[in-house]
Amino acid sequence: MSNGLLTYAEYEKILKARRALVDAEAVLKKVTKKSCKTKKRTCLKPGEIDPEYGVPYGSEEWWEMTHKEALADIKAGRVKSFDSVEDLIADLHKHS
Repeated sequence: MSNGLLTYAEYEKILKARRALVDAEAVLKKVTKKSCKTKKRTCLKPGEIDPEYGVPYGSEEWWEMTHKEALADIKAGRVKSFDSVEDLIADLHKHS
């Protein structure tokens, strides 16, 4: 970027990243919608009691409990990282 303006190449790079993000969001919605239809998972609205945690979904308690669970997953190595958005999307497609 020179003088506060984007070059055409920079603009194209941003557009490509934005398209990939939109694609990733669409895949994530599809995966989430599909998982809500399974017997293993229940989709909750804010304030409804989460049967897994026994507290209202979206409440401060719920956020604290899920945050602790996420940290435990990270410490245990139950995470994935991706080199690009395209790799993330490909992985989401594998599980949809």
